[in-house]
Amino acid sequence: MRVLLLAALIASAVAAPSALAAPFQCQVDEVAKHCDDLIKENLENLPGFVRLAFHDCVGGNGCNGCLDLSNGDNAGMKVYMDRLEDKYDENKIQDVMSRADFWVLCSHVAINSGAKFVTDADSLQLNMKFGRQDCNADDPDQTAPTDKYPSPHGTYAMTTDFFNKEFGLTVNETVALIGAHTLGRARKADSGFSNQWVDGEYTFDNAFYRDILDASLDWVQVDLDGNDNDTDHLQWSQNKTGEAVNMMLTADMCLAFDIESDASKKENRSYSELGDSPGKTLVKIYAESNKIWLADFSVAYTKMVEKTPNIQLMAAQPDGENSPCKAPGATTPSSSSTLFPSFLLCIAAIMITKLF
Repeated sequence: MRVLLLAALIASAVAAPSALAAPFQCQVDEVAKHCDDLIKENLENLPGFVRLAFHDCVGGNGCNGCLDLSNGDNAGMKVYMDRLEDKYDENKIQDVMSRADFWVLCSHVAINSGAKFVTDADSLQLNMKFGRQDCNADDPDQTAPTDKYPSPHGTYAMTTDFFNKEFGLTVNETVALIGAHTLGRARKADSGFSNQWVDGEYTFDNAFYRDILDASLDWVQVDLDGNDNDTDHLQWSQNKTGEAVNMMLTADMCLAFDIESDASKKENRSYSELGDSPGKTLVKIYAESNKIWLADFSVAYTKMVEKTPNIQLMAAQPDGENSPCKAPGATTPSSSSTLFPSFLLCIAAIMITKLF
């Protein structure tokens, strides 16, 4: 019986999954190149990787490298997951960091790429930490408890309350974080909404705030469903003809304007009819200063991607004598993954000697 128990102990010690040690900086740089390559191959990956990180970090488990693709709010995310998964597998990045860490790192690379040539780009400070654990190391396309995402029709109170409860953000940090909508576009086939938020959808700057306040853009509320009894896809659009028409969600406009629930909307409502929301002063500050916005965004985004319940994140290890500085697959063994099982095996060997 003692022999059987001992065998079970050895097997569990060897098979038990364990967290990776923090990667060396040279390994992080090598992995970041894979993120950058994907962005250069297809610029749509730039906003896509940022949006994927947000969707991953929502929910009680935080950033865990998995999405519930049966949740309609995650429509459009699979293409970015698949592109990252191919790189993750081909380059054995799982030997260096978790999938969740990889997704966040690629979002950092994307944001920095978008901000590369903007004014005061050095105000953007995204410091990467590691140690996130994947909910399923083998398959990111798993069915999980459906996470709740913020309503695109949210009022100022609803929107700031969501981000406070979800990520612990202050109201000011929420206003800063939503400026990430300066990247990318909505697609009707995915979300039911349509068009980019601002001109230059791959540039990470404060255009989002400038456009919200620009009365010359003549923002009006429109119903994409063409159904007065259906308020699911109301958005704010620039009242233009013959040009690309940018858009905003109510959850964007509410940062500066007092907008009631869309359930009481008026067709073709103009925001010139609206009063100010408590966030308008900060929206004005961000519209005037890219430097202030980038600094505040850095704080808010970091809080979001470091949402890892019960996990202590780690900075990358500085390069030195022990640094592998090789391909991602050639890693220094993690003390947490080798020393503990080895210790148990030594004890097992001693016990076996005494038994026999």
